[in-house]
Amino acid sequence: MHAGIISIDFALLTKMLDFKGGTIHRVYTPDDVYEPSCCHIVMVHPDLPETVAGEKLQEVTVSHHATYGENGVVIKIERVNPPKES
Repeated sequence: MHAGIISIDFALLTKMLDFKGGTIHRVYTPDDVYEPSCCHIVMVHPDLPETVAGEKLQEVTVSHHATYGENGVVIKIERVNPPKES
């Protein structure tokens, strides 16, 4: 097996997800999954649902649209859900 720990700067991660200016508070995998296929990101950003302190956070499904160049390489990724308000 080849393995390692990948470290991604939170500012880069928010930019990659198209939530520029967002603040990431935590990244984790579900506790009840032996081999997780995703990670959860707790983020504050104006395009996410409004919450009240102490309430459980809503799980948000994020969708992106990718634009491909002639050679099949992704040249742009843009978030389409939740819609950009900010």
